[in-house]
Amino acid sequence: MRRYEEVDVVKAAEVYFKKFDIRSLLTEILIKLGREQPQDPVNAIRAQLDAKLAKQDRTGPHDIEHLPSCSSPVVPDADEEHDADDTLLQVDLLQLLIYENFPAKGNAGENLSRRMAWAGGFNRSVMENWVPQPSPCCACASVAGAFNALWQLERASPNSCAIREVADLMAANCEQLQLQKQQRLERLLSLPEGAFEEFYDSLDEELQRKGLSWTGRGAKGVTKATAISTARQVANQFGQSPSCFDDGFCQKASAVMAVSEPGCKDQSHEALSPETLPPAARQALPSGRSDIFEALREVLGEDNAQAPGEAEENEEQEEIHLLPHEGLNWKKELSELLSKRQGVLRLRAERPNTADVGSFGVRQAAEQLAIARKTEPIKVTTLLARKGSVKSIGAPLTKSDTEAEVHKQWCLLKTAFSTPSCVLLFHLTNHYALVFAWREWQDAQDTEHAPCLRRQILTARRGQRPGAWMDFEEVRRILLGWTGYHLLSLRRVRSSEPAREVAGSLCQDPPSAQ
Repeated sequence: MRRYEEVDVVKAAEVYFKKFDIRSLLTEILIKLGREQPQDPVNAIRAQLDAKLAKQDRTGPHDIEHLPSCSSPVVPDADEEHDADDTLLQVDLLQLLIYENFPAKGNAGENLSRRMAWAGGFNRSVMENWVPQPSPCCACASVAGAFNALWQLERASPNSCAIREVADLMAANCEQLQLQKQQRLERLLSLPEGAFEEFYDSLDEELQRKGLSWTGRGAKGVTKATAISTARQVANQFGQSPSCFDDGFCQKASAVMAVSEPGCKDQSHEALSPETLPPAARQALPSGRSDIFEALREVLGEDNAQAPGEAEENEEQEEIHLLPHEGLNWKKELSELLSKRQGVLRLRAERPNTADVGSFGVRQAAEQLAIARKTEPIKVTTLLARKGSVKSIGAPLTKSDTEAEVHKQWCLLKTAFSTPSCVLLFHLTNHYALVFAWREWQDAQDTEHAPCLRRQILTARRGQRPGAWMDFEEVRRILLGWTGYHLLSLRRVRSSEPAREVAGSLCQDPPSAQ
């Protein structure tokens, strides 16, 4: 009787395993376990199960609305910066700290905790709540991930911050800068407010005719060189004197005249101008169209721009005709205006691009995000940066820093990292990413030399996935390489405590090994 009961149990188990696909799941995990052969197989199995469960949770119906993509999924180009998927780094966080390489990649390397001195720390909220990057929008993704980490919001949460929310804030800020720049140029050119809108329309049409787009990539994208050269072409095309109208203008004017003035005779190109047209035909043509174009043609000079693809550095050295405002670099002024407009269009695109956003834009968006959400404020400070790059740097960096000064800078980073309700955001080479962890250990050297202290932070060189242990020496080289690179501290200012600067205290003594 017991034998039949055992058979029934086995059959029921087979049906159960087949229904929930448990057998293939366990087989996959065991095969991977046998291939990698980790030192702690129990934790490895647990990590694999957690990965599968996390994937099932993300594919549930509640997650569709809150995925960090901006709209319907679009497959990015192979060379486009993005995260391949939104899975977490599925490893034990302690193993992540102690092993030289990433355990999930098969070759974990040396166990650094066996050194004579080792220490490290991670931010679990940042690890679990970072936002995947679906396009080249690292600034938006890192700010969204920082906000979710500060408030411990899971991505599936209805209150989590998504990339589009941050991109809209950045676009509004960039648009405000564009408007200020535009109004300034309109005043200098004695043009009415909003005169540039007509120029934008003609410029967009010409770029589209050339197969170029403000939000395009590669050969189809608009560069500073192509933007200014096309602007010159448009200004020269529509800013000509009344006696030099092209055939398109003449044909359009003649067509209008034929309808509005049936008895009117055809006129030659030389005599055709807005002043010579009948009232009905003149009203049908764009009113005041020549003002903005004539003004730009006058300040930009003739169309001698470089061909697309030439170095913009050489273009900046090109002679510029400065007629009404001697001493003002009009090409540079117009290039800055068009760059800000391009930034707005890129941020509002279906797949946002934050290439035009600097550290100031990140700071501004993070602080405005808290205001828009009506939450406790976010205080953004510059923790590390090159001396003189910005005001109020927690620890200014110079190339002549002594080892003691470098040690203070490292201690400041660790102090800020371990501060409650604080997240670090790194503006590194052409990228923004969060700081997920830090670690340090002593490297054994020859007996003639003292042990060398290795210091590293965990961040991301591409996308937002934690994937790169970076030596602090490299962090310093990046920050010293350009005034626009900074290590920022984003701190949630709780209502029960005063807003204090994290950068105010420096660690004076060497850290004790743990």
